[in-house]
Order: sequence, then structure tokens, then C-alpha cells
Amino acid sequence: MAYFSGQGRVYIGARDSAGNPAGLTFVGNVPELKVSLSVETLEHQEAQSGQRLTDLQLIKTKKGEFACTLEELSSGNLALALYGHSTTVTPGTITGETLPNPVTVGSLYPLAHQNVSAVQIQDGSSPPKTLPATQYQVHARHGSVLILDATTGGPGPTRVP
Repeated sequence: MAYFSGQGRVYIGARDSAGNPAGLTFVGNVPELKVSLSVETLEHQEAQSGQRLTDLQLIKTKKGEFACTLEELSSGNLALALYGHSTTVTPGTITGETLPNPVTVGSLYPLAHQNVSAVQIQDGSSPPKTLPATQYQVHARHGSVLILDATTGGPGPTRVP
């Protein structure tokens, strides 16, 4: 009987057309990793001896499954897991983003981008008035605005300049 307790660094990557690694990436701490191999066979039984013994086995498919727990949620790990790619976005300024009218107190409104800074909200009056920061809460990293108080405002949509 053999026992194995695997430890070490886990690297994951794509393969080229010849099946060779096309570059491997260290994915961080992996506390659990499972590999499952299976073979699907077609068996044929003889009908001459009265015992119906298996006289032929053909391998139809061989499958392998890999499952792991990743503790580091990075853009590279997400891209590998979701068959995607990560893109670096150049920072810029967004003005004139419109929120629904009317806004609802207690509702969270996602903005077009994440990692926002210097958010100001104006009401729909003419000329627009900038709302005090006590009326909304900005979740900068997630790019959303939580409305805390909607008592100020006129007709028209609320804008995030």
C-alpha cells in the first residue's frame, strides 16, 4: 500500500498544439487539490461456454478531472479559471453618468466603472445642485453609490458628474 501527502507549489498554464506547456503561472496557496482519472470501456461476453465470460475489453475514452481550491483571488487566476484574459484599463475621468429618476433611498446603484474617486452627485434641477456627501455613500472599489437621503432634488435625472 502506498501513501502520498503532496505539498509544494502549484503552477497552471495553457498548452500549445503539441501538448507542451505554453508557460506556467504560480497560483498561490492551494490547500486542496484533487485529480480524478477514469476510463470508459466496452466489454463483450462470449456465448459459447455458457459462462458468459468477458472475452474482449475496448477502451472507449480516458478522462481526467482536476479540481483545486485557490486562496489567492487574482486577475490571472480568474482569467485561467474562466477561460478569459485580464486587461489593464487606463484611468480616466467619467462625467455625466445618469442615475435613474427618481432614486430610491436604501438602493445601491452600480456605476459604469470600479475603483472610482472624487464622486459628486448633482440633482436634476436647472441649474443642477451638488448634493451633500451625507446623502449618499460611495463604494469606490466596487464602483457603486448607496442612496441615504433623497429629499433634495428637482425634476430630471440625477447625474454623477
